[in-house]
Amino acid sequence: MQSIDLQRIQHIKQYCDDIVGFVKQFGDYHQFITDRAYHSAVSMCILQIGELSNGLSNEFREETKERMQWGLIRGMICYTTN
Repeated sequence: MQSIDLQRIQHIKQYCDDIVGFVKQFGDYHQFITDRAYHSAVSMCILQIGELSNGLSNEFREETKERMQWGLIRGMICYTTN
């Protein structure tokens, strides 16, 4: 794994941990769809995860494609802005 890939994976993990923290702080799905701050916080994390995934090397994505659907993860960028 290249150093830049490791850094990006560490950032992705931090954003995942942030989402878990937001769920614990704000609550359930109903709260997610009605609380703009909750929705924005989670959406921003998802956007960042998609962007970071897009920057992973082709070699890393190829090596891990059986465990991670990088194309779908990268595609989340489009869904958070709608």
